[in-house]
Amino acid sequence: MTASLTRSRTTTYDRPRSSDPQTSGQYKSLAALCIGYFMVILDTTVANVALPDIQRQLHASFSSLQWVVDGYALVFASLLLTGGAIADRFGERRTYLIGFVLFTAASALCGAAPAIWLLLLARAVQGIGAALLVPASLSLLRALFPGTAQRAKAIGIWIGTAGIAAGGGPVIGGFLVGWLGWRSAFIVNVPFGLLGLALTLRYVRVAAGRARERLAAGSPLASWLALGGVTVAIIEGGARGWLAPIALAGAGVGLLGLALLLATERASTEPMLPRDLIRLPGFGRGTTIGFLLNFGFFGQFFLFSIYLQQVRGLSPLATGIWLLPESGVVLFANVASGRLTARFGPRPPILFGLSLAAAGLFSLIPATSATSYLPLAGALFLVGLGMALGVPAVTAAILELAPVRQSGISAAALNASRQMGGVVGVALLGALASGAQAPVPHLHRSLLVAACAMLIGVGIAATGRQARP
Repeated sequence: MTASLTRSRTTTYDRPRSSDPQTSGQYKSLAALCIGYFMVILDTTVANVALPDIQRQLHASFSSLQWVVDGYALVFASLLLTGGAIADRFGERRTYLIGFVLFTAASALCGAAPAIWLLLLARAVQGIGAALLVPASLSLLRALFPGTAQRAKAIGIWIGTAGIAAGGGPVIGGFLVGWLGWRSAFIVNVPFGLLGLALTLRYVRVAAGRARERLAAGSPLASWLALGGVTVAIIEGGARGWLAPIALAGAGVGLLGLALLLATERASTEPMLPRDLIRLPGFGRGTTIGFLLNFGFFGQFFLFSIYLQQVRGLSPLATGIWLLPESGVVLFANVASGRLTARFGPRPPILFGLSLAAAGLFSLIPATSATSYLPLAGALFLVGLGMALGVPAVTAAILELAPVRQSGISAAALNASRQMGGVVGVALLGALASGAQAPVPHLHRSLLVAACAMLIGVGIAATGRQARP
């Protein structure tokens, strides 16, 4: 394993001390940063629980449900690197505030959408807001918490706050959908957005952007075409057949976008992803592990939300409660991962997390409409625990790896790889599981693919030379 995912000679992961300097201003600023990430994750988990009601009321197809999740994640993933570059060049705080405004306004539009096409459009705008929020948030976090161990703990809290959203989202969403309808699952973001804006304006104070170089438009467009084309090919190919014209067209656009992205990045003097960042030891390993973690987790979460309601016949609230063993453990495991990373370095929680997630996904494969709750709960618990242990450790590794001037773009690169994993996971696992006569008749083969992805992550994390502390 490379030095970025282990304890190294240059980076010391100290035992957390109660005497570490923490000011009330830091905590209030951290609260403002946590709210942004909270909204992003809450929206994902709440939307999953609302999918069957959206399908019924807006007369949406199964592939449209995939687009409700993936349309948001696709724009989010495609623009994350651009969001990181904007944060680095024009100011993290300014970028963060703009992201808050866009996300909050788009959430209100989602809740008011009278047709599926407008809901999908509003979800795309949410993705733009999220692409500005997340990398700017991590870049601000790095500036506010300069110490390594202190920052690792802050990352654990930051991701742990999102764990509250992941844990409470299915239950909150189930309650809201059952009581007020699916629209409330999106409108619930509005008060959080207003609170986050107020806290950021009042308490977050950091230096302005370091440079104002021109941002090239080619690379963001090319990355959107590449990922968007692949996503269209997978989702529509699974629904209409792999040789359907729209699937073939999506594949063609994806290949064209990939070629354009490579050419644009190679020719640019200011590439979207700096070449020296790509060459850093461990950068490729960390971003790949982030991709695999989200691929398995969000692909499985999307499918099980539908499985529990349309195969098991549960209500939205009951679905949220059944998913609690998976989502509810995220908060505690995120915080534990931050502390473990601060003490031992990122590698142990990454390896342990991937292994637990793989074990949980393999345990879910035999699930049928008659499987009792306890075996499902135990398997879901392992998946959530593994995901929550791995993500903070990978995040800390990438932030320690990159120089300060590239903190925004390095955070964006990791989150882009994770969001791409979620996009491909929902698209591919959904396509593998769906059928003409039932929503998820082939759930087992999707879970097998997800479990194998976790094992590949274990192999990536375990290989390479072990650095000495």
